[in-house]
Amino acid sequence: MHGPPPLLTDLAVVLGTAAIVSALFHRLKIPPILGYVIAGLVVGPHLPIPLVADQENVQTLSELGVILLMFTIGLEFNARKLLRAGPRSLLVVAIQAAATFWATFLVARAFGLGDRACVFTGAALCVSSTMIASRLLEASGPEPAVRESVFSVLVIQDLLAILLLTGLGTASGAGGVQASHLALTLLRLFLFAGVLLVLGLLVLPRFVRWVADRQSSESLLVLSVGLCFSLAYASAHFGYSPALGAFLAGTLISESGRAERVERLVHPLRDLFSAIFFVSVGMMMDPGPLPRLVGPILALSALVLILTPFSVALASMLGGRSFKVGFRAGILLAQIGEFSFIILGAGLASGAIGQELFTTAVAVSVLTLVGASFLNPHSDRIAQALESGIPGPLQQRFEAYQAWMNALDFRRTHGILPPRIRKPLLLLVLETGLLVTGLALTSRLLETWSLWLEAREHWSHAQALTASGILVLLVGGLLGWIIVRGSRRIAQRWLEIASGGGDPGLPQQRILQTAILLAVGLPSLAVLQPFLPTHLGWFLPLALPAALLGILGWKGQGRAKP
Repeated sequence: MHGPPPLLTDLAVVLGTAAIVSALFHRLKIPPILGYVIAGLVVGPHLPIPLVADQENVQTLSELGVILLMFTIGLEFNARKLLRAGPRSLLVVAIQAAATFWATFLVARAFGLGDRACVFTGAALCVSSTMIASRLLEASGPEPAVRESVFSVLVIQDLLAILLLTGLGTASGAGGVQASHLALTLLRLFLFAGVLLVLGLLVLPRFVRWVADRQSSESLLVLSVGLCFSLAYASAHFGYSPALGAFLAGTLISESGRAERVERLVHPLRDLFSAIFFVSVGMMMDPGPLPRLVGPILALSALVLILTPFSVALASMLGGRSFKVGFRAGILLAQIGEFSFIILGAGLASGAIGQELFTTAVAVSVLTLVGASFLNPHSDRIAQALESGIPGPLQQRFEAYQAWMNALDFRRTHGILPPRIRKPLLLLVLETGLLVTGLALTSRLLETWSLWLEAREHWSHAQALTASGILVLLVGGLLGWIIVRGSRRIAQRWLEIASGGGDPGLPQQRILQTAILLAVGLPSLAVLQPFLPTHLGWFLPLALPAALLGILGWKGQGRAKP
């Protein structure tokens, strides 16, 4: 007589253990996601407990959870929603993700990790967990402005995570993160997604509407899930992440106008496999090396819990929101989750990172989840206390800027991209991209040149590093000047249009220029981190923004004098 199938045994062990542990955690008012991770640790191979599930089977089931999660995210996403999120949320993601990537990269490098591992670590920690943030929102019920801010940022972060997952996965498979290869990969990605969307929009929304209106809910569920896995397979077949295909499938169905009904049908299935995903994460965590990883775990957890709220609050103020709204949204976003594990899982599979780094990330996720859950109920009081510490003149200036932004008639701008700023914005992006590429190549060439100087010209190591550093700083200074000039031109034109041709005021122009400068400059510095020597990697990101903002303030004061 044959025993039960292995997959049935694994499902019984995983779901039974997860149900018991999550029920206990719910009783203790601890987020159930943490319970799923602990359940994975219990049924995993690293603890001497006679409840071991087959890790390969559980991993396969967990991938279905990722696919269904991305499918439901796609159901909630459409072009109109991104337009409603607007430039404010793009600004928040640009500043928060770039600042977190840069700081994480430097911290990881300080703990002795190689550049490839630092890149994957930075990419993993710069995106928040949509699932965890949604659960925290349900628990706290914040004001509509905070809720809107969080969800709009999550939509853009999810798109960023898909690009990071696809680009880094392909680049690491090629043997390293190469700028030219990554650019080609992203171009192919956009072509693949564009062709799939164009062809799908011609047929699928109408067919989904016909099934939803004339057939049963069962038929609609089968069609939707079948389309989800079909496009996930197509994406994997062409060398991209299955999550990308699932996301595109959800986006296509959202255009049918029946996304809400489909989401209600798929929601229980998604939650079931998402629980298995978090169990699989716990199974991959080996608690053995945790004692010697306490330093990196605490440093990276503190970085996420501190830097995310403050960077989101700063970006929100530059976008015309209040510090309080931005900081409370930042607390909800100050955690990592599913996409972080997926990105690091891709790095683990390609050999770019080791098992200890993945274990570190799981521990960071647990600590940030606990930290965000603890801080969330107190975020209002913390934000008020911090806001009261902002100097009075600066606070008044930002309050006037916020009132001015909210009073603007943006209908004059014809959407989020006024026609008169398209050319300077495109020019700024192209110039910045070329200079970033040039600076990265210059840094790599100077490494070889420094060795040649030491060997052939009898220069000391310090002299060679100084000569290389001067050249890098010259190119970096040119990059900074380009960004300052371009951001000033765009701010002037945008505000003239939004103000109906009147004078928008120097303080408003300076703040908006600072917002554009940071939105372009910080991502540029983040991209350059892997290509800079260690000493310049610490110096440039700290010195360049301070110098640019100082020049901006000095010029503004000079112009303000009668």
